[in-house]
Amino acid sequence: MRWIGQVQPQFSETYRFYTVSDDGVRLWVNGVQLVNRWTDHPAVEDSGTIALTAGQRYDIRMEFYENTGAATARLLWSSPSTPKAVIPSARLFASVAPPPPPPPPSGAVQINFQPAGAPVPFGIPG
Repeated sequence: MRWIGQVQPQFSETYRFYTVSDDGVRLWVNGVQLVNRWTDHPAVEDSGTIALTAGQRYDIRMEFYENTGAATARLLWSSPSTPKAVIPSARLFASVAPPPPPPPPSGAVQINFQPAGAPVPFGIPG
């Protein structure tokens, strides 16, 4: 499982990000890997710190896998001005969509994959 988005801190401080996971977890904030416990294990807490600027949005990515048993994946944070808690939804944002790919070179065939039940556009044999 992979969650991607952006996080926006309220204060310019060093933040500690915590993961609680039962099996593998990795966490990156602003391209910096803060947690890397990609192993089978019971629920444990891992953490890492990073300095963030108030009001600025930072990319965040968390990856998780479950082998067997209970599935646990939680993300929390704290700072000198922020008590340890699950990151509030008001501080999380969807990732900015990447730009569309460039058009294919002249004469190239472009293939667009769609779900099996997608309707076939008019004029294209099905």
